[in-house]
Amino acid sequence: MARILFVQNCDIELYAIMNIASYIKEYHQVKVSIGPGRKPIEDYKTFKPDVIGAYVLTKDHSYVLELSKQLKEINNKCLIILGGPHPTFYKDIIHEENIDAICVGEGEKPILSLLDRIENNKDYIDIPSIWVKKNNKIYKNDHGSFLESAEIPLPDRTIYNDYPEIYYSSKVNVICSRGCPYDCAFCINHGVKEMYGSRFYRIRDIDAIIQEILLVKKNNKNIKTISFQDDIFGMNKKWLREFIQEYKKKINIPFYCLLRCDVVSNEIIGLLKEGGCFEIGIGVETGDENLRNKVLKKRLKDSIITKAVRIFKRYNVKFHTFNMFGLPGENLSLAYKTVALNVALKPDVAWSAIFQPYPGTEHFNEACKDKLLSSSFGRFKVNYAYNNDYKCIQRLQKFFLLATKYRFIRLLLPILIRLPLDNLYDKLSAYSWYKLYYKRISNQ
Repeated sequence: MARILFVQNCDIELYAIMNIASYIKEYHQVKVSIGPGRKPIEDYKTFKPDVIGAYVLTKDHSYVLELSKQLKEINNKCLIILGGPHPTFYKDIIHEENIDAICVGEGEKPILSLLDRIENNKDYIDIPSIWVKKNNKIYKNDHGSFLESAEIPLPDRTIYNDYPEIYYSSKVNVICSRGCPYDCAFCINHGVKEMYGSRFYRIRDIDAIIQEILLVKKNNKNIKTISFQDDIFGMNKKWLREFIQEYKKKINIPFYCLLRCDVVSNEIIGLLKEGGCFEIGIGVETGDENLRNKVLKKRLKDSIITKAVRIFKRYNVKFHTFNMFGLPGENLSLAYKTVALNVALKPDVAWSAIFQPYPGTEHFNEACKDKLLSSSFGRFKVNYAYNNDYKCIQRLQKFFLLATKYRFIRLLLPILIRLPLDNLYDKLSAYSWYKLYYKRISNQ
């Protein structure tokens, strides 16, 4: 058996790693190590893997390069392969000194092939979906086929046994589908669809999902809620009807999910409420319809959003919104429209972030990279290239959550956003997000 050590830079269970572990565990040994800090180094020394696999988001760019450097200093012959959204869509990372390979797209089949070949001392330069750097040459292989619905394995959560705060968490994440049928310009599903085509969207078999959750319940007596992390939950009405029936009968744990407002109906929300749904997340993105539909290509009118919210309230289901500031073409007046729309919608929480053109999205290109991103991807130089309102818009985003809740904050916004008190605002923003959003979510 070959050995692979997966490293990650976040203290949550990652479906990609759990699925790959499940797919390969019959044939090879798997371990997970969570950084930052010395833990990945210590685990590398004791586990002595043949391969280091890192799941990399764009924010992890600097982290994984530094960790790779440290690992190579211990053993420069260890094979380091990066997977996840960032190397899939920012393939130039393979040119970095200590990176040996990248996995482009889904990882189950290519990682199994890689470990099989390493175990049998065979060359691995021609494995589909893997780019390999060897002898100063890069072998760029086309992406292979993705897993069909029936092939998607049950995630192996036992790989997090060494992390009881994860393994025995009161909130468990479950994913019932892969991909998304929509093509929003700000989402990496744009890049995924270009790579695999529209067939990439797959819904898992209901029995497999129920089996997965039953297994979690058996091993973890602390579960209070299930969080369905599908980009859009229950797109297929027939599937949703059958799933809710089985879920209510065999699981019956309160759950959270994500929806698009244009799939919301009385029937859908009625089913979700019946099954135990206590809260729904929806993407509003911006209060300006033109920005939402022409720049972000969300294809969602204000009237559809307000109609969906009326249905949530009719069924007494909590909801929160996702929003962005600093969009291409957004000025301060348009940013205020996002505040106004959320005030009118009255969500339980209004979440927001600064727009970031990640690799894989329609908005990411070389010009954008040069203007908006640092070379390390560690910090986005938020929206200064778009207009002169960027400082005020950044400050508005920091007050957004409070502004949607408290009228006196809204009245003070025109003054607050023009004061150069960014360090103070950063602290206030972090505290308010923690108290009103993150702590609330983690306690569900």
